[in-house]
Amino acid sequence: MADISKEKFLYFFTGKLDNAQVVEMIKNSLEKYFKENGGKRDYRLIVNTVENKEYEKQGYAFGWISDIGLYNVLIGLNEDGTERFEEKIIQEASENFTDLSQDWGTLALETDEKTEKIVLPPLIKLDPYVDEEGIERTVDVFKTIVREKNGFKNELYATNLPKEITLDYLERNFKVFGEDKTIHISKKRENGEKKTKKLQFPLIKITEKNGKRNCTITYSPFDKNMATFVLTIFKKMRYSRDKTKLIFFSQSKNGYR
Repeated sequence: MADISKEKFLYFFTGKLDNAQVVEMIKNSLEKYFKENGGKRDYRLIVNTVENKEYEKQGYAFGWISDIGLYNVLIGLNEDGTERFEEKIIQEASENFTDLSQDWGTLALETDEKTEKIVLPPLIKLDPYVDEEGIERTVDVFKTIVREKNGFKNELYATNLPKEITLDYLERNFKVFGEDKTIHISKKRENGEKKTKKLQFPLIKITEKNGKRNCTITYSPFDKNMATFVLTIFKKMRYSRDKTKLIFFSQSKNGYR
């Protein structure tokens, strides 16, 4: 299986910072960038720091940003996704000599031109912070890299949903990741009649069985591996200020249910 990445999905080294602190730090840096580069822009940023079973921060987080240009800038590229570097021409003395005057007493040393690639600093630099031990640290930002999953559907599911979790709540949190804006037509026969229905991915459903509420979130086949990347952010989803109020998501396997 290959390592893969997907645009807009981010990985952070965050120390003991919580979600709000990381978001504030990134937004402050982006505001400075906007002032230097032509004004404000609308974007959505999601950050989810990883905790263990005792709710202790594990030092890293996953996230997503809606603006592809800002994603590129945060991982150290130009907004168009190209690398940040400049080329410098260096002249070096050659061992070859050239007779310029037909006078063997007058010789000129030849030079060779070489190009050196100089890496430029990132366009955005997050301000440092002082941790609980008084040590100055920074939040480092990278693209998310995961292992491509074979044998899994492009779908997430959760079981035992609490009553507070509505279809509208799930749509607000998961539709934002869908890249396929196509309106699909589904044709089914019900009670002997053909019925058509307009659908747009992701398809989000809540079902009830044996008194339990379950949900599925299915992403478009054109959004390849989308469920895998969304799962990095929402494997464990807190839906209340109470840190114990969690929903656990998994990725559906082929043949599931």
